[in-house]
Amino acid sequence: MERVSSGIEGLDVVLGGGFFRGASYLVVGDVGTGKTIFSLQWLLDGLKRGEKVLYITLAESAKQIRHNVSGLSWDLEGLEIKDFSPAATEPNHLDDYEIFFPSEVEEEPFWQKVYRALEEVCPARLVLDSVSVFHDLSANEYSFRRRLIAFVKHLFDRGCTTLFLADAREMKSLVSISMAVDGVLRLHRRLSKTHFVTLRLLEVLKFRGSDFVSGHHPFRITSEGLKLFPHLVERPASRLADQTVFSSGIEELDELLGGGIEAGTVTLITGPSGLGKSSLALQFLTQIVSSQQTKGIYFSFEESLESALRRCARLDIPLAPLLEEGRLRFVRVNPLELYPDEFLAVVRKEVEEGARVVVLDSTKGYLLAMEDYGNIRAHFYNLVAFLTSHGVTTFVVNEIEDFLGGSKISEIGISNLADNIVVLRYLEHEGRIMKVINCLKKRLGRCQPDLRSFELTAEGPKVGEKLKHLKGVLSGVPRIG
Repeated sequence: MERVSSGIEGLDVVLGGGFFRGASYLVVGDVGTGKTIFSLQWLLDGLKRGEKVLYITLAESAKQIRHNVSGLSWDLEGLEIKDFSPAATEPNHLDDYEIFFPSEVEEEPFWQKVYRALEEVCPARLVLDSVSVFHDLSANEYSFRRRLIAFVKHLFDRGCTTLFLADAREMKSLVSISMAVDGVLRLHRRLSKTHFVTLRLLEVLKFRGSDFVSGHHPFRITSEGLKLFPHLVERPASRLADQTVFSSGIEELDELLGGGIEAGTVTLITGPSGLGKSSLALQFLTQIVSSQQTKGIYFSFEESLESALRRCARLDIPLAPLLEEGRLRFVRVNPLELYPDEFLAVVRKEVEEGARVVVLDSTKGYLLAMEDYGNIRAHFYNLVAFLTSHGVTTFVVNEIEDFLGGSKISEIGISNLADNIVVLRYLEHEGRIMKVINCLKKRLGRCQPDLRSFELTAEGPKVGEKLKHLKGVLSGVPRIG
């Protein structure tokens, strides 16, 4: 069967290619969820494709509808709106019926108007807002169901794809239409569990003739209309296609790592604040991008680009020239600004445009940004699965709260997702604070179990010799052995 584009970015992916030509769908949601914008955007997409479209309003007036979307960058010129709302059809009608039921007076004329409008315009796409009005005008449920089924069949015969709009609060009384249509889409709008942000979600409840992506799919309403971010469950790579081993650019660190970092793996750089985790991640990133003539991207949930540039200049890490060459991008992610699936869409776009090395800094910032949107570990697993399935070498910066000692690797339980774990620690020795580095895990090879000194110098990160003379280093207060 022929598909009809939804005109909404991301929705065709959820629907497996779009709506079916001639099919009818129910779009349901509470007040303010975006039903009108959704349907108008779909009609405007039809206009761009040279199709005849029609919007029939039975509730709000055409003037109200145009006013409600005036803040969007849309041109509704050429969009046919048939106004059958009470304000337009009966401007002087002020009293309710006292002798007859509304169904005895208005039901037949309303249906006649709709059929007449179809004959006049011959649309390929139709929106009927709201189907609840037809239900209210019907003498009984049987009458409504009979007329509705006949109407849906008439639309199918004409090849007219149709969206019926309805308020979610009336769904219990609209069982007939949910059974008659080919699909049901539900729009949600609710506060997050912390009441800090508003969540907008789309859910497909029914879709005849095709499979679809189930679950809640976040969307935003922008000046250009709806943008939807499909919640896709990514599958991790079964094996690594690239056998390349990347050098860190630091000989002693490569020795510690058993030669370097394998392409397509995930490396967790973990430790307390102030040890140089971000600087070490930037060292890996710039070294791989420079040596492999590839592209990379640094996603920062905390630090600004200006701060990172100043720090790299002091440490002789070539961030600035790689940014100028366009081989490396630095993206500041503002917490609470992106849905997890929206952030994944950003990452996916960067990977599709050639990024082969990605740094996520840090998990604490990611947690702050994403905790309002569900299970943080599940979202992070999905993100990592996407990166590994595309052979992207990934570095994740993780901050833990312990200052001296402590046994935590990650406070959100993601260490199992890492192929490599590089641990940075503080220790107190002879009246001063020292930094140590260790490779705790190397899934694809052997690494040295040594604990080595670590420091940031004007020549970049430096890894020293093995701490042979100290015992109990990981306790934070070692003793001479």
